[in-house]
Amino acid sequence: MPPMRIGLTGGIGCGKTAASACFGRQGFQVICADRLAHAALLDPALVREIQARWGDESLLENGLPDRDFIAERVFSEPSELRWLESRIHPRIRREWQEATRDAARDWVVDIPLLFEKGWQGDFDTTVAVVSKPQVQVQRLLGRGWTRAQIQARLAAQLPVEEKARRADHVLTNDGTLEQLEAQVAALVARLRAVRG
Repeated sequence: MPPMRIGLTGGIGCGKTAASACFGRQGFQVICADRLAHAALLDPALVREIQARWGDESLLENGLPDRDFIAERVFSEPSELRWLESRIHPRIRREWQEATRDAARDWVVDIPLLFEKGWQGDFDTTVAVVSKPQVQVQRLLGRGWTRAQIQARLAAQLPVEEKARRADHVLTNDGTLEQLEAQVAALVARLRAVRG
């Protein structure tokens, strides 16, 4: 039976991480593009580039990038976001492409910007996790985000409705974890039945 590679996306605060964990419990190997991006920020060459572009204030006392400073900078200045993504995205894409070549496993790759970057062709199928806007906002406020931070992040991504329209499958995550788990289990059963 050939391996399955799923590209998982969704809006911020919609529950991609929870959905990824559900897929993990269905036997999938999970890769989180955000975690790969965070690891890429530790590359000494990129740290030097960040310091050269944004100054010493972009680094913490230990010499590592200040994620809060960087987030504030890139989500308020689209040109700076494009610059940072141009340094990080090719690297993380190579990493998940290499990992998912392991034909003995089924894979889910959680990529917030899957459709924005046109990477859906890397996968056998795509899944969008969606929530109502008010649910997204409440979840993010619960994480300590400000409304300004939430709006900046939402503006940097496709609307949730558009992600749902482009995806092959949609998971609605406005309820409980058990409800999301049931949706993932049903979807995996359908996909495995089709794969044979």
